[in-house]
This record gives sequence, C-alpha cells and structure tokens, in this order.
Amino acid sequence: MHVDAAIATLFCIGAFTPQISAIGGRFLITLQPRNGVSRQTRNLDAQEVESIAATEDLFKGKSTISQRDRNSIQL
Repeated sequence: MHVDAAIATLFCIGAFTPQISAIGGRFLITLQPRNGVSRQTRNLDAQEVESIAATEDLFKGKSTISQRDRNSIQL
C-alpha cells in the first residue's frame, strides 16, 4: 500500500474539509493490497458516536470535565 500517498491525501482533505476529516470528524480510506492472495479493494468508513447518556448541558458549569472526564471521549 502507498502509505505516504494516503497520509498526503489525508493532510489535503483535512486542510480543505476539517469538519469531516479532522479530530471529531469522519474518517474514510480505501485500501487495495499490492501483494498477497487477496486483491480485493476495501473501504474503511469510521465516524465517532456520542454517548447515549450525553445531554446539551453535560459540560455546563464543569470547566475541566470536557478535557479529563470519560464522558468527553467519543467512540
């Protein structure tokens, strides 16, 4: 795989569309192995999901919870 090309592409996408490809955004990559038995192209589409317990006022009045609490992580 051309990892250097993938990294350069991700950099360019992040510069022009940070809302979908930066931290907190979506990640999409297409992989095609060069060697091996399988020559099948695969797509990886990943997007974070907020906790079901999250509410609009989850971080109100709590200055450090958004940086250090387990509720600040999206999966």
